[in-house]
Amino acid sequence: MSRYIRKSLTDGEEVIIKAKKSWWYIVWPAICLVGAVVALIFAIPAIAALADTVVTNVPMIDRVLPAVFKYVLPGLLGLILGLCTLLPFCKHLITFLTLQLVLTNKRLISKVGLFRIRALDIPIDRLDHIEVRSTLFGDWFRNYDVEIASVSGADGVISRKQKTVRTFCGISNAKKMREALQQAVEQHADTGRKLQAQEIAQAMSLR
Repeated sequence: MSRYIRKSLTDGEEVIIKAKKSWWYIVWPAICLVGAVVALIFAIPAIAALADTVVTNVPMIDRVLPAVFKYVLPGLLGLILGLCTLLPFCKHLITFLTLQLVLTNKRLISKVGLFRIRALDIPIDRLDHIEVRSTLFGDWFRNYDVEIASVSGADGVISRKQKTVRTFCGISNAKKMREALQQAVEQHADTGRKLQAQEIAQAMSLR
């Protein structure tokens, strides 16, 4: 258990389940990045070779075109592939390394981020539902997205504007977390009903 989670726990609070991160969440962006690098290795010499095939009698252009094929086009291709693969890989890597998601008997605690940290603390009675989503390959490799909705409001009055939805990606034990959360919500509701019944019984006995 991480230091952040340990420090967040209060007296009598116990961890029910901790989210496990899926390796596929970081593997497939790494595969895309490696594929982009390999493509550049083969593409750059081919693009540079096109400079020798371009023939023109226009002054200056015959000097500019070889530089365009040898330097400008490979640079643009590298920039595009880099933005399309390196940035997603870095984002997935940071999420994979920093994500902490824990369900206790009192609340849901999470923390994610390196430079921009996002922390979450939702009491059990404010949890509305948890939804698990995945693609076909995500189901094969146990790579799920977990959508958690929490509500605010008094006296059980809930409106669409008061519902907050947060999504956590790359969770391998998402289905177990959903079951644990549903059980925790039901147990909390049962406890609340029993306490309410006791209070009504005590009020009736005082009459």
